[in-house]
Amino acid sequence: REASEIERDTARGWSLAVVTAVTDENNRVLMTKLGDYAVKRFNGNAWVLPGGGVDAGETPSQAAIREIKEETGLSISASELYPVAWIGRPNYRPHHKTNTGELLLLFGAKLNDSEPSVDFSPPETIATKWIDVRLSQLQSGELSRRFEGVFPSHHCYWARLAQVELMTKRCSPRFIFYAGSSMDFKPWLSIESGIYEADSRFYRNRKL
Repeated sequence: REASEIERDTARGWSLAVVTAVTDENNRVLMTKLGDYAVKRFNGNAWVLPGGGVDAGETPSQAAIREIKEETGLSISASELYPVAWIGRPNYRPHHKTNTGELLLLFGAKLNDSEPSVDFSPPETIATKWIDVRLSQLQSGELSRRFEGVFPSHHCYWARLAQVELMTKRCSPRFIFYAGSSMDFKPWLSIESGIYEADSRFYRNRKL
C-alpha cells in the first residue's frame, strides 16, 4: 500500500514528506522551533514536529530517521517508527518547492526514557523541547506564551493522533485528506478540535 500511494500521488507532481511525533516516557512530544525562514508562513517562530521532504532514493522511514537526527540530534531506529497516517494536502506548497500538493506520512515513535538528550540545528531549528501538548492550552494561548512561539494546531493534532495510535497499536494507519488551502493555525483548530476532543474523551476512559 505504501508504494502504490507514493507512486499515485508523486505522479501528480506532489511532493513526498514525513513528520514524526516522538514521545518520551512521560508522553511528552518532541517539538522543534523553526528559525526565521518560517516566520512569514506561520506568522511567528513555529513549534512543529520534526520532519521534511523525502530525498531521492530514500524510503519514508529513512527520511524520518534522518530528519529527526538533523533537527533534534536524537537517534532512533526504523523498528521504533510506527505509521500513524497518510495525509493528502493537495493545496499545500512546501517552502522549497514550486509545485503544489504534498503526500505526508505521519509516524509515531515511543521512547522508554524520561529525559532523552536532544539538541537543535540552527538556523533551521533554534530550539528543541519535550512538550506536554494539550488542546485546552493550545486554545487558551498558554502554549504560545510559555514557549514563546506559534503552535500550528495541525501539528498538535498530529501529535495527539500519534499518541493515540502508539497506545492502541491499530492494524493500519489512518487516511486524512485536507481540501483547505489555509495554513493559519486558527482555521485548522476549528476544523480539527472536535476530532481531537473525541479521541481524548474516548481514550481517557479506556484502560490501555
